[in-house]
Amino acid sequence: MEPGLVKLSAAETGAQARALLETGSNEKRTPAKVIFPGKDQAKSGNIYVVDYELLDGLPTGTIGGRPQYLAAPIVLLQDTQKELKPIAIQSLCLPDNLKHRGVENLANYHYKDDGMDIWDAIYKFVSEVVYEYYTDDSKIQTDKELKHLVSKIYDYGFLQKPDCPQTLKTREEAIKYITMIMFTCSAQHASVNNGQVPLGKYPEVVAFDKRMRGPIERFQKRLKEIEKKIEKRSTLKDFPYEYLHPAHMENSITI
Repeated sequence: MEPGLVKLSAAETGAQARALLETGSNEKRTPAKVIFPGKDQAKSGNIYVVDYELLDGLPTGTIGGRPQYLAAPIVLLQDTQKELKPIAIQSLCLPDNLKHRGVENLANYHYKDDGMDIWDAIYKFVSEVVYEYYTDDSKIQTDKELKHLVSKIYDYGFLQKPDCPQTLKTREEAIKYITMIMFTCSAQHASVNNGQVPLGKYPEVVAFDKRMRGPIERFQKRLKEIEKKIEKRSTLKDFPYEYLHPAHMENSITI
């Protein structure tokens, strides 16, 4: 096996992958090629795992005069023959994402099933609006506000990646683009962030601990009082403020 080539079994985790990248506590780490059995792209040697600690100390790029920093210490990359692309951001459009991962027909995959229902609903809604306001494709191309939006997202969201859209030329392109934004900011965000325990709720092993039971019960009682206060106030408002309603909160975040 060539130097730097690391073969992982399908069961090995990201933590194990990180351990395999270590070449010594004081030695410089290098990117290693990773092969996941059973995956065509990986079998062909196109998947890499990179520990970004090896970039520590290098000058950062800038956007709008501000330095940009990497938040991910380890990342999977795919070799597209032209460039190495982070797998996690290759496709923000759910149908394309599912197809790319080969799970578009996977049974009992609830994220896929529910996600596609929501994607289709958003897509149909956006289609109706776009075709109502834009009578032909030329109207998309001459919409200055739309062009400005796409340009800003390309510069500051996609960081000018060459495979990301810089302009929209047709109504169908606009529909897919807007659907992607709406889905990512709503359903996708909820799917990765809302899987937490409600505020004030704890696992039985914690809730039934004799030292924790009293504090938890008093905490829950206080939250109920706050809920009633907010709900009472809401009855007097045309536009209720309930963003901090305890029942709508969770114990933590997942992203």
